Amino acid sequence: MATTTKIIAFTTAGQGTWTVPVDFVSLTSIECIGAGGRAASGSNKGGSGGGAYARSTSATTSAGSSVFYRVGQAGSGISAANKRSWVNVSSNAEPTLTTQGALAQGGGAANGNTAGAGGSDTTSVGDVKFAGGNGGTGGATTSIGSGGGGGSAGPSGAGANGATPTSSGGGGGGGANGGTAGSNSGSSARGTGGTPGGGNGGAGTTGNT
Repeated sequence: MATTTKIIAFTTAGQGTWTVPVDFVSLTSIECIGAGGRAASGSNKGGSGGGAYARSTSATTSAGSSVFYRVGQAGSGISAANKRSWVNVSSNAEPTLTTQGALAQGGGAANGNTAGAGGSDTTSVGDVKFAGGNGGTGGATTSIGSGGGGGSAGPSGAGANGATPTSSGGGGGGGANGGTAGSNSGSSARGTGGTPGGGNGGAGTTGNT
């Protein structure tokens, strides 16, 4: 009898448990993307960092077993731990080994003019890992605008960096999943997402005058 490949996606922020169904045969991979950071509020502020990507092909489980997970959450006041996305087939805790699952770090928050760093691939857990893009630094004056947000990483590569604006209009956001960096040339410039499935960065907006 032919087997069917199923993709199970957890998309609601928070922690939970999933029971492996009775028709389960084998686990192909576990993939996670961390949440993005929080952007700073106001004019000529830094952009937030994009989330990292991690994939484990070493973890195994069986029908009827429990799989524990957390979907990272972005926003104001969110801790670094709650920005991480992870899946653990062994216990209800962040995995530390690829045989347990995968963990992707979330992006850093911007602080005033200073941009947030992209989620780290070094401290993520997976057989394949890519870093999130860094946010762009805020413009030198309020008439220039704010930095673009970094793109999230994906299976095709790292997230691209958001741009630091040098003229009227904010910096473009970095493309996700191995895409291109945002441009600093004005409000219409943004990074292009990588293939397949990477999102485009957001366009910059004009700063205050």
